[in-house]
Amino acid sequence: MGILLVHFIGLALAFFGILRSGERPPVLVYAFILEFLLRLVTIQLMLRAVRTNTVARAISHLTLPPEPGQVSYGPVFEDTRQPIPFRTYVLVVLTFGAMAFVLVNVGADREIHMDVATFLRDLRWASLLAATYWAQGLIARTITLDPAAPPELNLGYNARDLVILTFALLTAGAAVVARQMSGLNSSGWVLLAPLLVVRFFFDVSSARSAAKRARP
Repeated sequence: MGILLVHFIGLALAFFGILRSGERPPVLVYAFILEFLLRLVTIQLMLRAVRTNTVARAISHLTLPPEPGQVSYGPVFEDTRQPIPFRTYVLVVLTFGAMAFVLVNVGADREIHMDVATFLRDLRWASLLAATYWAQGLIARTITLDPAAPPELNLGYNARDLVILTFALLTAGAAVVARQMSGLNSSGWVLLAPLLVVRFFFDVSSARSAAKRARP
């Protein structure tokens, strides 16, 4: 119960902080996607560079090994059931990014309401936030890496945000349809709110699993 309460307070503070900041919700949506893409590229580069002992020691200070029994969130090909490679991750994230852009900017008339200047401003701020989140993640060692495991498995260990984004996009799609039927125009909250809520449930689940592993 304590874990749920702590994360619920964190979720409420996140919503309050975003509302008080006055920042456009699409900026945070774009930042979420860009930061995940940065993390994937970082993992790929780390796996290529980890062959030397000096680099391996440096990387070990920026990453953590997988926990015993840790689940890989990596998607697989439907026909072969094999994990998708890095290039497919990039393609999927870019596709999801395009879908996110449409969902947060489409109006009741089913047209995209976005001028170039506003989009470039949003993208500039999102890139800055993504770089900040990425650096914080390296310092906090949020990347899971096992140099002895295949690259696809390592990518899967760190693919949680892809699962979160998938659920959020599905929810946002339904929300956009409902808003269009009500004659409401675009809003970045249709995707940002599901992102925060879905991540909340994942964080609660992860915290409970960690608490169970810590018990004697």
